[in-house]
Amino acid sequence: MCPLLDALRPRLRQLPPAQRYLIALSGGADSLALLHGLWELRDEFAPSLQAIHVDHGLQAQSGHWADWCQQHCAELGLDCIGLRLELPAQSAEGLEASARQARYAALQGQMRPGDLLFTGHHQDDQAETLLLQLLRGSGLPGLAAMPWLRPFGPGWLARPLLDLPRQALLDALRQRGLGWLEDPSNASPDFDRNYLRHHIMPLLNQRWPAAARCLSRSARHCAEAQDLLDKQAQVELGLSAVGPGSGGRQDQLEISALISRPLAERHWLLRAWLRRLAAPTPTSAQLHRLCTELLQAGAGRNPELIWGGVGVRRYRDRLYYLGRWPRPCPSPEPQDWAEPETLQLPGNGWLYLRPAASGLDPALWQRQRLQVRYRQGGERCSARHKSLKKLLQEAAIPPWQRDRLPLLFAGERLIAIANWGVCATDARSPGPGLELVWREAAAGQGPGTPLLPLGGRGPVGP
Repeated sequence: MCPLLDALRPRLRQLPPAQRYLIALSGGADSLALLHGLWELRDEFAPSLQAIHVDHGLQAQSGHWADWCQQHCAELGLDCIGLRLELPAQSAEGLEASARQARYAALQGQMRPGDLLFTGHHQDDQAETLLLQLLRGSGLPGLAAMPWLRPFGPGWLARPLLDLPRQALLDALRQRGLGWLEDPSNASPDFDRNYLRHHIMPLLNQRWPAAARCLSRSARHCAEAQDLLDKQAQVELGLSAVGPGSGGRQDQLEISALISRPLAERHWLLRAWLRRLAAPTPTSAQLHRLCTELLQAGAGRNPELIWGGVGVRRYRDRLYYLGRWPRPCPSPEPQDWAEPETLQLPGNGWLYLRPAASGLDPALWQRQRLQVRYRQGGERCSARHKSLKKLLQEAAIPPWQRDRLPLLFAGERLIAIANWGVCATDARSPGPGLELVWREAAAGQGPGTPLLPLGGRGPVGP
């Protein structure tokens, strides 16, 4: 009987298919126990095994730790990718949060589509995370703490040891005669998690020896309840999604579908909507402003709310998720479009072509030199005998998007407007054609990057 292997086996059977298993290896006891558990079970799963060590550069001996991890993996016949971070001297989130965010970003940068990244978080970590979330006044998504499996970058993040106490990992290492690294910063009470670990949890364990197990179980109950709410929210958000002309965009919501609901339901649906868009979680005060200043704004007003580098804005009867905000201005220079294939727009997302019953003639790319430009003023749509300004107003294009909306030109003639249609009769295909689609992208997203499914929480743990 080996509690480590017994905990890993059933979790491995529940994982989605993967080409590679990657292990975030710090050299500490938790990640080292996970590494050896997976290595010992390597004949029971198909994906290749590889380690990643992230050097935060915060300790004088961190270079030695990186060498130690490389050598340890070499003895097991495993590759170990070494990454070194340059953290800012000061951060609004604090050193602990800044290091965690940088670490996850670095790990995500090493992943390929379908990869699965393992971390060594255990039951004690989960209990600490729940307590930290309680002390921050978190709601149900925060109290669900760390999910054992969630989407992460182009693949998945798995924490298969959340039901196992840290003592079981230490016992597993000692039984194998293995040593591990100790980061001296883990003993500093200056960090919230360390204070809980060294001062609060020992007191709780004296009175309630099963405290970590029970707190972890509470987090699991919260996660189950949140998953049920998320599934219902998915149905409700489908009913509240925008109608004709939206193109199925999930970054917009009809205000009329929210305003008649009780306040608690509005909070719930707005949180679910933002979580689906992978937006930073708004504070209670920011959520209240969304429900008052934006939802209840008078006619003709377009209020916005910015937090965590993203924003939401109202226009007419819709809420628009702005993503990263403010956004860099697109390049003012005309951009040639030589072939009818996806075109990346510097600072402005992507243009791609989608088959449609009616649209642009595919032969245009062979007949004429096509360019993508942006509104300068005075443009006209000859097919509608109207100015571009008038068309955009009639189409309810939000004002902040109008100067970013890609326009397709043949010479000096405007022939198409992205997400709207064809502006020149001779540019339209006599049969099935191509629809010109523009997608702005949030930081790190491409034109085909899916939104997080409801319940796909960000890294709330260590």
